[in-house]
Amino acid sequence: PYIFMILIIWFFSFISSTLKIETYKGTSITLDGIFSISSYMLLPWSFASIPVFFSTFLSDYIFHKKELYKCMFNASNYALSIAVSAYFVQHFFSLGYPKNLEHFIIVFLGGFIFLTLNASIVSAVIALDEEYSMIDIMMSILDFEKRLIFSAFAEVAGSILFAYAILEKNVFVFSSLILILALLVVAIKREERVRETIRAAIVSLMETIGTRDEYTKGHCMRVAEMAKLTAKEMNLNFLDVELAEFAGMLHDIGKISFPDDLFSAKHLDPEAWNVIKSHPETGKKILEGMPEFRRIQDIIELHHERIDGTGYPNGMKNGEIPLTSKILAVCDAYDAMTSNRIYRKPFPPEIAINEILAFRGKSFEPRVVDAFLRVVKKYYNVKLEPTQKERRKK
Repeated sequence: PYIFMILIIWFFSFISSTLKIETYKGTSITLDGIFSISSYMLLPWSFASIPVFFSTFLSDYIFHKKELYKCMFNASNYALSIAVSAYFVQHFFSLGYPKNLEHFIIVFLGGFIFLTLNASIVSAVIALDEEYSMIDIMMSILDFEKRLIFSAFAEVAGSILFAYAILEKNVFVFSSLILILALLVVAIKREERVRETIRAAIVSLMETIGTRDEYTKGHCMRVAEMAKLTAKEMNLNFLDVELAEFAGMLHDIGKISFPDDLFSAKHLDPEAWNVIKSHPETGKKILEGMPEFRRIQDIIELHHERIDGTGYPNGMKNGEIPLTSKILAVCDAYDAMTSNRIYRKPFPPEIAINEILAFRGKSFEPRVVDAFLRVVKKYYNVKLEPTQKERRKK
């Protein structure tokens, strides 16, 4: 019977491994997690990791085209996390789905252990190569407030239904679960179409910006590209990467309300400077009537805030500022310094980088600055001084 269980868990985990539901503010439900977690209800802990290992390895290698060593690491990480959580759950009761509240709590804690241990191992590996503590990285990956508890409940609930359907041979429950998953797939496809519509609308808004000032349009496009690459470099999920790109494209949309002479002004008096400083709030107001841009509005409003509280419009400090706004702050500052303006020539990239480094930990988030530096070095061929860690490796 264990061979049958291994094969059926492997099959569904493998098939569903390419799908995940991204929900509000980056919360995600990985559909393969539903079947992976069910393995500690259907298989002894010593067998539970087998289908998870092979489904993760093959899906990474076949579907995601990852390097062999990354496939092996991800599969081993998943398998170990499942084995530990299975050992925990089966220490309190035997194989099977939970039949009372106490068992449900134990199964839920097993899912929590699986998600936490999985993120901890990834964090430990990243910490070996970066100048951040494992705890800081793990908190970033898990995002406890919005992601971990929600994902644990959703994935464990699905896994209990799956275990019940298999053990009780309940065709109705099994068919219902498959129908739910099919509907989720349809929802994913619909969400993709919606995002494409939003992208088209943003491009149209970009053209509107260009009719007022071609420089601002070009600046927004460059900031969007750098913000997207920086978010990727920070290993943010794909929705947050897309959010950084979209917010970058529209971060200066408030400037379309500027009078024409302000775009060509070589000197700014205090009144003109106050108008310029109003553009983040104006940008938010422009987008308020469009519910599709709800997530972008606050990012745009706060992209001139600084972690030491010296920014505008609200003088917020580090923990109050969204991460995407912190990313835009660095990218915006760099492009502004390296662009040709009416009132000055562009700074060389090295000078702009030194300026950003001077405010690392003061105005700019250190983790964002470090990721941004890797981006300009990798994608923009900017020559940088080797870091202390790079010197030690040499």
